[in-house]
Amino acid sequence: MNTKQQLQTLNQVVYSRIQSLELPNPLRERILNEELPQHQRDYLIPLCYSLSPAFGEIDEEDQITISTAIFLGAMGIYLLDPILDLQMTGSEIKSPLCDSILAISASQQLLNEVIPAKSRFWNKFQERLRDHFHEVSLSSVKKTGKKAWNQAAYHELLKFKYSLLYLPLDALFHLTNEKAKTNYYYLREALFYFTIGFNIPNEIIGFTSDTTLGLKNYAWVHLSEYLENENLDKRLFTAEELHKLIYLSGIATALYDEALEAFDECLSTVKPMNLPLFERIVHERIKVTIKEKEAINTYLQNIS
Repeated sequence: MNTKQQLQTLNQVVYSRIQSLELPNPLRERILNEELPQHQRDYLIPLCYSLSPAFGEIDEEDQITISTAIFLGAMGIYLLDPILDLQMTGSEIKSPLCDSILAISASQQLLNEVIPAKSRFWNKFQERLRDHFHEVSLSSVKKTGKKAWNQAAYHELLKFKYSLLYLPLDALFHLTNEKAKTNYYYLREALFYFTIGFNIPNEIIGFTSDTTLGLKNYAWVHLSEYLENENLDKRLFTAEELHKLIYLSGIATALYDEALEAFDECLSTVKPMNLPLFERIVHERIKVTIKEKEAINTYLQNIS
């Protein structure tokens, strides 16, 4: 079975489990049909399966339960996005708040089936949720004032932004009584590198909207240095013009290279653990990133 077939099978198993849950029919349909970007589904659903070999033998049903729970929780957060957008832009709320709460609640109920109530996992579960929502404040230029914005600060922000991505890892670690500590710490590091590689292209593509909304964007770290070296005043440019400058100055290419380096670090970190499915997930993202980087030349021809 190739990677694509494997992912499709895992998707079907998780979707079947969601179909069996006692959820309101409209919510169930939203979760199964919501236009969550396919690349997010492709790494969210199989993440537990892909990491579980590092923790020894784990019951397959438990893996299905955790995978379903994590996906439901992620969809609960995703359904909150329009509400968080309202905080930033005043846009209309497009989904009821109760849908998000119900999805997160269903996720927690599933995790309760496999992880004891007194497990330390639940402290980590709450911490991950708090960190995720704290990222909204940390991303705001206005709320963080003149705090230094550099690579270290960006990396710190990513730990909050993608905090929920670590939940499958936390669940597997605590499900196996915290025995595989070394693998847990190395996998946590690998996921951190994965988030860097995954997010940097989003920073490039979303530069204009982030700048307009007053959100921090990693491209500014490099762009600010470039503008200073060229004695250029950023106030003389629109957000769209600055976005073009990111491509024309070679910053976009350098950022894509940085993303690819992060994916390489991720693969190097997990190599000793023999996690072929996880490695395939990373390689698929590398392919997409290389394709986007190669498209820069076409973009430059169109704007020159």
